[in-house]
Amino acid sequence: MKNINDNNYIYASTLVRAADGVGTERERLDRALDCKSPQALYDALREFGIAEESDAAQTSDTSVKTELLLNNALEKAVSLVKNSAPMSEIYDFLLYKYDCNNIKVAIKCSILNTDGKNLYYSCGTVSPETVKKCVADRDFKALPFHMGEAASEAVSAYEKTGEAREIDLSLDRACFADMAESARDSGVDFFARYTEALADSVNIRTAVRISDSNLSNAAAAALMKRAAVPGGTVNTEIFLSDSGVFSASEIIGALPLSPIKSALTGADSYASINAALNGFLANTVSKYSAKPFGAEVPACFLINRAREITYYRKLAALISDGVTKKEVLKERLGLS
Repeated sequence: MKNINDNNYIYASTLVRAADGVGTERERLDRALDCKSPQALYDALREFGIAEESDAAQTSDTSVKTELLLNNALEKAVSLVKNSAPMSEIYDFLLYKYDCNNIKVAIKCSILNTDGKNLYYSCGTVSPETVKKCVADRDFKALPFHMGEAASEAVSAYEKTGEAREIDLSLDRACFADMAESARDSGVDFFARYTEALADSVNIRTAVRISDSNLSNAAAAALMKRAAVPGGTVNTEIFLSDSGVFSASEIIGALPLSPIKSALTGADSYASINAALNGFLANTVSKYSAKPFGAEVPACFLINRAREITYYRKLAALISDGVTKKEVLKERLGLS
């Protein structure tokens, strides 16, 4: 466990606050939700001040320009924290999800003999080139520990069974194991609390989606056990019954008394549960982002910026598909 002194994070805290962008995140999202075309969304994103155009201006394809701009925004945020915070490795737990994506892509591209060059993130803890080499050599020591073990096992399992879904499931579980371990080792209480809340939220969403599926009882229960990620505070066995996986209302009812259960009060569908969980996670972060300075402030900046970028990516896809009604967009994005 590291010894963290908040005073050492005054500089980083000041820089990330200055990089927040034009207006608040809520104001930016509200304006984005009013956009009626891909070009209008792209123009709005350019004005938000969260990224420079760079390569985005070199193509006439608006969807490509938007994706490049959002990639730039993410890379800029990660680089800012890495270059300004002492012991920047304490923020690795927030970057493991990009490693996880890259490992999945590399394994699947290896199996399919494709390139997938536009599917990699450059902001993980391991470069895409290293990830691809690990997969090509079947030597995963350079990867975060749990994901390295899972990658090796997933490749072996696929070669024996041909079941591709296990690649995703095993790597997701391993990613959360690495996140939880890194967050605990940081010595920052918020990091551990946030990863617990995130794991619980993922597991609740998973349980509700499975309960709404047409899987047989046995298949639903088996999938829940395989898909549940570690690191949360809620034992996911409580979501299971003799008839498979509980319904949405039963899942909420089975939760132990906690802030996450309070946040879900009144939710009765996947859409409302998704929005409530998004709000719960945002509130968990907001309690720490208000600190004047400290190790938590850059973490909150990264969490908030990554969440905002995810909203814009989903929004861009929906608008491209012709979905422009604001209330529908908010529901699809899980916004209350």
